[in-house]
Amino acid sequence: MNYTEKYHLPQWEETDRIMRTDFNDAMARIEVGLSDTVERDAEIEAKAEAAAVLPYAAGTYVGNGETVTITTGFRPRFVIITAQEPTLQGNIINNIALVGPKNFQFMVELKDSGFAVTQRTLNPGTSPTHPKLNTADKRYAYIAFR
Repeated sequence: MNYTEKYHLPQWEETDRIMRTDFNDAMARIEVGLSDTVERDAEIEAKAEAAAVLPYAAGTYVGNGETVTITTGFRPRFVIITAQEPTLQGNIINNIALVGPKNFQFMVELKDSGFAVTQRTLNPGTSPTHPKLNTADKRYAYIAFR
């Protein structure tokens, strides 16, 4: 008898003896898989419902040095973005941006379902403009308000 690759379900060949235990084991695996899927779907739905009533969405993103789009499920009116950055002297400085209709529009675009952060420089070929909101491989935290 052969078995499927992902779920190890029986695949009988013509010469195989069909056993009740093979059926029972396969059905038990299917039951576990379906239960896990239903539980995961319910958890995702509960998070979405909770997010719909909160006046904000919070999370993190990892910069890519170009443009990163973050989905919040609504058009933010105001976003706070922050990250910590070590200095050569071993200190830590905090990057923080308060993004609204008039702040940092050249770096952060407020969209219908979230926002996009673009790494910018004032002069091409120079280092990024401060605050640095999309440095490659750097983790940022945000809170976006409805």
